Amino acid sequence: MKHAIYLTEAEWRAMEPLWEQSPRTAMELVRDLEKRAGWAKSTVMTMLSRMEAKGLLLCQQQGRTRFYSPCLDRTQAALKQTQRFLDRVYHGSVSLMVNALLDQGSISSQQIQQLRDLLDKAEEAEK
Repeated sequence: MKHAIYLTEAEWRAMEPLWEQSPRTAMELVRDLEKRAGWAKSTVMTMLSRMEAKGLLLCQQQGRTRFYSPCLDRTQAALKQTQRFLDRVYHGSVSLMVNALLDQGSISSQQIQQLRDLLDKAEEAEK
């Protein structure tokens, strides 16, 4: 994908079953999203159509059956969303974000240790 595409909350919900297994038929997605999100068939079909037009999904038709596959993987989508959030809320500063979480007491001692381990690993990789 050449340009940045960001997923709405509803698009994330629709992508989850496709990231778990694809391709999936339209009817498989209707059943799955009815369970997960409580969406009606018409809602799912509209969402699939819009997501295909947006370039998030690839749709292949075989006879009367439509098969959908994601055009980006979950890791790509998560990285784009994370960077967008970080830029918008913390002006791109990871340290500002972590500091805000620490100030609120939102990070447990176990998570702090995990962060230390990640930072140590990143520092070693730079050497």
